[in-house]
Amino acid sequence: SKQDEAEIYKLQQDLSRSIADRSSLAAELEELKGAMQELRSGISAAEQAADHALQARDVARAAMEQHKGAVEAMREQQAQQEAQHQLQLAKLQIEMQEQQREAEAKLALVHAKQQQLWNALRRS
Repeated sequence: SKQDEAEIYKLQQDLSRSIADRSSLAAELEELKGAMQELRSGISAAEQAADHALQARDVARAAMEQHKGAVEAMREQQAQQEAQHQLQLAKLQIEMQEQQREAEAKLALVHAKQQQLWNALRRS
């Protein structure tokens, strides 16, 4: 009957639309799967970048500590050199004072001999 044919036609149309909707949903699902995979890749890349940044930070910290150690060693060496220079300067000052005393003693001796000579000349 015509009514049955119309109903069959309508059911076929519904079935075709349902198949088309499922195909469309399947395509959307594949797109979503692709987007999820891209998102996972992006997250993985971000995690790797964060790991590299942390490693770089650790290397920079170690370099800073090494630099601090080198600066401290240089300061200590400078302080030691300064102390050595001060010591040498003090020794030099003591040596110069001793030489000055010796020269003054020799000069006093020369004056005493000169005085003796004058006295001897006066007596004669």
